[in-house]
Amino acid sequence: MAVLKEARYLHGERLDLLGRNDKYVSLVNFSIPQLCQFTVCIDLNRTANVSSWAAFSYDANNTSTDINDIDLGLSGENKQLRLYLFGTRRDIEIDQALFVWYSVCCLWDTRRQLLEVYCNGNLVHTETIGNAECLKPNGSLVLGHLHKRKDGFIVRVSNSFIGSLYYFQMWDRVMGQEELLDCAMGNTVSWKEEYWNFSSTLPVADRHLRCAGSSEASSTRAPTLPPLPPTSSTNGTIPFSFFNVDTNFSLFYKTERAPDSYDARKLLENWFSIIFTGEEFVVTNFKVRGNYPQSSVYKSAHMTVKQMSQSYVCKAIIKATSLEIQEVLSLKLKQLLNDTYEEGPLYLYVKPEDVAVKPIALMDCPESFSHTTYKGNYSWPPTSPATKAEVSCKKNPLQSARRSCAINIELEQAFWKKPNMTECKLLEELPNSILDLHDIRITEENAQDVVQHILYLLPDATLHMEELEIIASKISDIVRLADTSMTLAETILSILNYILLQEIEDQNIRKMTNSILKTIEEIGYKVTYTGRNTSVIITSLALLVMRPDPSVFGGLAFGVTSYDRGVDLKINVQEYPFKKALASVFFPKSLKKFLGIEHSDPDKRSKIQFKFFGTTSLFADDSLKERLNTYVVSASIENASIQNLNEPVTITLQHIDQNTIPHEANEIRHRNRSNLDNFSDFLLSLKDYEIQKDCAMDEMADNPAGSQ
Repeated sequence: MAVLKEARYLHGERLDLLGRNDKYVSLVNFSIPQLCQFTVCIDLNRTANVSSWAAFSYDANNTSTDINDIDLGLSGENKQLRLYLFGTRRDIEIDQALFVWYSVCCLWDTRRQLLEVYCNGNLVHTETIGNAECLKPNGSLVLGHLHKRKDGFIVRVSNSFIGSLYYFQMWDRVMGQEELLDCAMGNTVSWKEEYWNFSSTLPVADRHLRCAGSSEASSTRAPTLPPLPPTSSTNGTIPFSFFNVDTNFSLFYKTERAPDSYDARKLLENWFSIIFTGEEFVVTNFKVRGNYPQSSVYKSAHMTVKQMSQSYVCKAIIKATSLEIQEVLSLKLKQLLNDTYEEGPLYLYVKPEDVAVKPIALMDCPESFSHTTYKGNYSWPPTSPATKAEVSCKKNPLQSARRSCAINIELEQAFWKKPNMTECKLLEELPNSILDLHDIRITEENAQDVVQHILYLLPDATLHMEELEIIASKISDIVRLADTSMTLAETILSILNYILLQEIEDQNIRKMTNSILKTIEEIGYKVTYTGRNTSVIITSLALLVMRPDPSVFGGLAFGVTSYDRGVDLKINVQEYPFKKALASVFFPKSLKKFLGIEHSDPDKRSKIQFKFFGTTSLFADDSLKERLNTYVVSASIENASIQNLNEPVTITLQHIDQNTIPHEANEIRHRNRSNLDNFSDFLLSLKDYEIQKDCAMDEMADNPAGSQ
């Protein structure tokens, strides 16, 4: 007696695609009949901002290899959906954001010659076509690519999809609009395991997907939690292992400006993305350390060129997912990394003897618990290195708290990072009054919620002194936390920007000036970011933080080139002083020795920060008759005690009111000198309605090289 195998529904299981042309999922075991009416739907979630992508394609034309000559397909081109139908294509204006799920449906009725396209249940395109064609039968259906087939084989694919696809369904009729977001299964093609060839890409369980809990799902449905990465091949999965890779490489350049360690890191990152395109090897994290520039000669097949080069050391942790033994994988890695890579004027060269590969044994992050006052308690299961654990939020269980099991690249050990609970709501709502926030204790899990709530309450606040003190106290508590995310920094500065724009006349607010300046300074040095620099620019307040490479530091200028109060603010960075700017600060080359030049590790170098205030009420002195007629800027160097600087730090401020020139320059000079008493020499000159100050520093210990 034959035993019928129960069909496995794929409710709550998505398909993750990484843009590889050799990885695709195709229809098997079933043939699509001729269809004169049909509805086809697919859910998609893009995770990379690429200009061209494809969700699916159906091809029954064996005579053409033109990738655009397909019977049915859905793709994207820049900010347009592109629909292929019967060898023609049409673009639909719709801007789809990254990391957001969209359900797209295409409906065709030959009798009415009517094409309709819906996105998330809403009609986005309708068209009557002078064409009475039906969809041809027995074609090939591929997810994640545009494709062509010849003699029964797929011979060409393009526009690979990067992201997740889910719930492909096809019906032999035109569905009603109200049916499109239902969880019904297609009667021609369905989201069941028996329809698809998953040999190159396996579906991933995700209980947050729509229809994940549909009643049509079989009891054999996959687990609702995302599976952990495979650790053995006993159940048919592929094992993984980790390798430490140390590489010395030379970076040759043909540019006037010598590249810095950030250029080297970016070049290496791009190279890794090319040589590690598949799923076998993944770079989990890497670090680049540099040495000093040197003159060097390299030979290519065409020429010998003498040019400047820099020597760098890269340490990387690479995850290998493969059935190969470690010796074979080590050899593969050495072969992949023994190469050259050219990108514009930069040329990377690695010698065979400069690549060292060794396997490392990493333990899983153990079971852990997070006890929080404001968002509840969370239990984190044992998790493999370089993966994330995900658990439901206590207050809003459809959203998730996440925690990464990361790898310390120096210690070569796995460790738990701090939980990310930004999606989780507070167990109790915050009070709807700034005064009532007084008793709210600031913690890492509620910091972002509190500042976001303060920003929400500001338009209805009176902003008298008691409220301002509470706001300042909460922000100060938040800044004392270990790290400040970019989102947190942007929200805090938005609060301060709103307050400054109110031009509050209360003299007591001037007593908070130093506290506010100190808070912004701390944010600048605590904000976490990768790369050379980051900035937070609000309508009348700007903070720019930079960690320059001291080995190639030749001077640095920050300048505000455009400002329209409360509307537009532009800030630029360059290596030489600004000839024209509303406000600027120039740090000379001689400052390089204070930037941590003795450290080859970029994370140990000193940061420079620049601040601009487009409103001046915070700095007004009511005891003086003059009003402040320039914007306010400041700049500082982290952890630096600066002495005997033989070149000036130059600060240039343009008058706000071009028709007003101070007549009592000596009084202004004396007042500014008392505020900047760390400067041994202070020169004030009036030129073209600008105040230009050249400050030769005798000592500046963590104080802003600024002006007000």
